Amino acid sequence: MSGTGWFETWRRRLIRPRVLVSVVMALTGLALLGNMVGLFTALNERGRANIDSVREDTVWATYQLEREANRLYDVLRDPPWEQPDWAAQVGQRYDILYSRTSLLSQGQIAERFGDVPKLANSIKTISAAIFGLAPIFDDLRASGYLKGISPNELAIRVEAIADDAGQLIIATNARHNDVKVAERAEVIGYYQHLAWSGAGLAAIFALFVVLLVSQLRHIRRLSDKAQQTALAAEAANRAKSTFLAAMSHEIRTPLNGILGMADLLDDDKLTPAQRSKVGVIRHSGDVLLDVINDILDFSKLESGAVDLALTDFPLDALIADVQSMMQPRAHAKGLTLRVTCPPVTITADPARLRQVLINLVGNSIKFTEQGSVAIIADISEDRSGAPLLRVSIADTGIGMSSATQAGLFQEFVQGDPSISRRFGGTGLGLAICKRLIEAMGGNISVTSHEAIGTTFVFEFPCEVSTTSASVTPLPLQPRQRGGHVLLVEDNPINRQVAEGLLTRIGMTVSSAENGQAAIDAMQAQHFDLVLMDMQMPVMDGLTATRTLRAQGNTVRIVGLTANAFASDKADCLSAGMDDFITKPVTRAKLEAVIDALDIVAAPKVAEAVADKPNTAPEIDHEQQQALIDELGREQFDELVGHFAADARSLLDEAASSAAPADAVRPLHTLKGMAGTLGLKRISDLAAAAESDCRSGAQPDLSALRAATDAMDAGTKAAA
Repeated sequence: MSGTGWFETWRRRLIRPRVLVSVVMALTGLALLGNMVGLFTALNERGRANIDSVREDTVWATYQLEREANRLYDVLRDPPWEQPDWAAQVGQRYDILYSRTSLLSQGQIAERFGDVPKLANSIKTISAAIFGLAPIFDDLRASGYLKGISPNELAIRVEAIADDAGQLIIATNARHNDVKVAERAEVIGYYQHLAWSGAGLAAIFALFVVLLVSQLRHIRRLSDKAQQTALAAEAANRAKSTFLAAMSHEIRTPLNGILGMADLLDDDKLTPAQRSKVGVIRHSGDVLLDVINDILDFSKLESGAVDLALTDFPLDALIADVQSMMQPRAHAKGLTLRVTCPPVTITADPARLRQVLINLVGNSIKFTEQGSVAIIADISEDRSGAPLLRVSIADTGIGMSSATQAGLFQEFVQGDPSISRRFGGTGLGLAICKRLIEAMGGNISVTSHEAIGTTFVFEFPCEVSTTSASVTPLPLQPRQRGGHVLLVEDNPINRQVAEGLLTRIGMTVSSAENGQAAIDAMQAQHFDLVLMDMQMPVMDGLTATRTLRAQGNTVRIVGLTANAFASDKADCLSAGMDDFITKPVTRAKLEAVIDALDIVAAPKVAEAVADKPNTAPEIDHEQQQALIDELGREQFDELVGHFAADARSLLDEAASSAAPADAVRPLHTLKGMAGTLGLKRISDLAAAAESDCRSGAQPDLSALRAATDAMDAGTKAAA
């Protein structure tokens, strides 16, 4: 290549924007580096000048001290006796010498002398000698003549001070020179380091420029390849869409035949096994049909074939229709499906709106295990004042991470692969919704928090024509309770009662005797609900709940306790429990709290219940009858029979406690047992004794023991 050709090639490369920017950055960096070095040097010289100034002042101060000492000496050797103010002149000379001494012992000059012990000692010696002359000169001013010392003797003392000051000048100059030599060597070292650092920084900048130019050339090559790949991918994508549309139609035809024949077979006389197999065929066919519909819809949308059929229709009627379609699916999972919609008639595409709603509501039901799904529609206005339909679908499901939300509306994206495998789906539903909403001129978004729930919101412009008649949402069918409950209760009687009640309600029950056992059980299997006693050995219910919440466990937890005060419920809720049941536990209480767990509103805090006087009846017949109705007389009598032995054991434990606080747990347990069995008198006495222990007083267990023995005797007599 000729010299001209080489120059022209590099000229073209340099004028390219990215390369030009890189060169400018490198040159600017080098200029900034040089500027930094210059500033550092200037600042260093400025600081050095200040230091030298202080040193020069130190030398000058010692010189002034020596000069004033000599002047005072000269005056004393040849005093102006003939002048009437000679005493004042001599005193003035001493005052000047005194001030020079003070200058050496203050400020930066004193700090300089303090760095060198020899100089500091000289200053102290000279200062002591000068300060020692103060009484003599004070008397001279007062009387006009010297007392107790002749002028010659005073001159000799001042001469000694002048000699010491002269030696101080010599030592100060020597020290000054030594420091300057050392600092000059130090500065030279700094400049060498700065030079090496600057050279290294310049080399790094140069390397950065080289690498940047190389990277830009590489990116340019990749960009060319990417553009070609994008064109090929776009062509392949169009071919894919055409293929999917054609194949979806071809698959739909025989699939409709399969589903139709399955319906005909279902109408024939079949054995239970045959009917079950037909049900599997129908269910599998419906799932496959949903997949095919998603693929076909997406293919149409991707190719731009979106036809909107605008018409007037009542919005509340359409949403009520969606609710009736989705209600069975929500009911099958025990979910509440709520609707809020104004009674208006709008102009839009009802088929497309229904498709979006069914897709989003079905998605929410799929990913919600407990709680509710809410459809909230409203008419608002955009910035220009035009009507805007805004619909939100909120659930209390598993939620999504921010990373999942980022790619949620892309095709064939299902979020977490493990969750997607568990719930299934094509990953096209939300992409279809997004394209339909955008085709109607609107937008869709999502807000979600893991383990809390998800809210989809979409809006699009519409025309509001008239107000329609209100449509009453469909009521839920009677609730069929079910699920796996972990009952955490240390008392065997209370545990047996609660297990029986829960089983009658329709729940599957597992038990644990303390909080630690509950945590171990929950690590081994899944539970839909936990009924947690507050006071238990090994680990109490509040500690166990806090531990579970700290581990990220979101299972519903309901507290169980014989205490009925607001503070107890507040403790349960602050520990992370979802609700609270006071003992004695009844079927009605269990049913109420199980049903309330599906209600979004937070449960109300119970009011404090005052201790009832001892005039209350000894037996809670209503509670006992409720247990008999639920468990049967035989099982109830068996529980009462076991109570006396357990009660005596708990009383013995309370009586043998070393401190009142140690008796709280057995008395609390006894109170709960007695309340559960309807033994009101014993429960109240145990509550009073427990209250005494909590306040630090020693409880009187005689009445409680007597009541327990009387109940036992009555039970045996009845037997």
